[in-house]
Amino acid sequence: MMIKILLFLSFSLTTNEEPMPQNEPCFQLFKNKKYANVIEQCSSTNFLNLPPDQKFIVKTSELFLEVSYERINTIFYATLGGRINFLRTENTSDDIGYTEVEKQVLNKYFSELERFKDTNIPLANLLLAKLFYINDFFEHYNDSTQSVDSIILRQELRVKYYLQNLEKYLILQPVDSEVLYLLGMHGLKHEQVGSNLVKPYFSVINPKYYNHLLKAAEMNHPKAMTLLQGVKNWEKFTETMNQKAESHDPESLYKLGLRAFYKRKHSSKEFDYAIDYFSKAGEEGHIPSLQLLSSIYKSERKNKEDYLKIINRLVSLKSSDGMMQLGDYYACNRNLVKGREMYNRAKSLNDPLAEIALDELDIYGEPSTDCEFLND
Repeated sequence: MMIKILLFLSFSLTTNEEPMPQNEPCFQLFKNKKYANVIEQCSSTNFLNLPPDQKFIVKTSELFLEVSYERINTIFYATLGGRINFLRTENTSDDIGYTEVEKQVLNKYFSELERFKDTNIPLANLLLAKLFYINDFFEHYNDSTQSVDSIILRQELRVKYYLQNLEKYLILQPVDSEVLYLLGMHGLKHEQVGSNLVKPYFSVINPKYYNHLLKAAEMNHPKAMTLLQGVKNWEKFTETMNQKAESHDPESLYKLGLRAFYKRKHSSKEFDYAIDYFSKAGEEGHIPSLQLLSSIYKSERKNKEDYLKIINRLVSLKSSDGMMQLGDYYACNRNLVKGREMYNRAKSLNDPLAEIALDELDIYGEPSTDCEFLND
């Protein structure tokens, strides 16, 4: 979900000024990006006895001398947007290089800075969120040994740690538009509308995070405003589609059915909605809806009576797919005459599978399809 959202947004290197504790003179040197001076003047031979915030700026200065804050942001946003190739040495217009040296440095300093996550230093939480996301992403990037479930779990754990640190930061810096935007992104889900690749569409899935996005947009954060426009696009699109569905527009009913169908594994109600939408579209003669219904009743609901009604409806609409399925039903039940009749009708409509089905009946005397469900 996150990769799809950021692909719609223009990439930029702009960052907020790093918020720091108001102590002098070390923190002023840090704020002015005099990192070498911080290390020289604010470190100590007895480093362990330094106050936590002073330890933090010394360690962070060491990090920023090796990989700048701007460079970290470049890698971070590219990682979130799926626009980065691991260990590239040259940048292109589409990819941000991430070198082995940078990988080692960011891994090292993430481990050293993690001790500061509960010290009420805002920048510590913001840096930890970004460094963790980068390091964890690339630790598992292109790992072909991972199962799909382990990839999903890993992503969930990454997002959890990342969000926790952003939320800690926001408690200390409640008006930071960048962090409000980063949290707000997680309140949205990208919605694909046809083949559109330019105009963004986002639905709201988490009102809490969405409220953060609204605040960022009120502060004129450009990317937050783009996402907010995507939400408005989606609201307008769904309003139009629902209006058309109410007037029995089959294509709108079909699209609503597809959206519910893709959520069926998470909600049995959504599955019921999908069948209802497809059925209403099918009543209007919408062949793709009837084809999906035939698959649902055969493979998922295992309802032969409704399945036969659907494929007969497809045949009445001169669908070669319906003819092939009804031919399989007859052939599985040893009614080879009617089976051939259906296959021949599909053949007359130039269905490429019909010739194969007829040959199999002639050679083997039975269809190649699995007849377990179809047998009476």
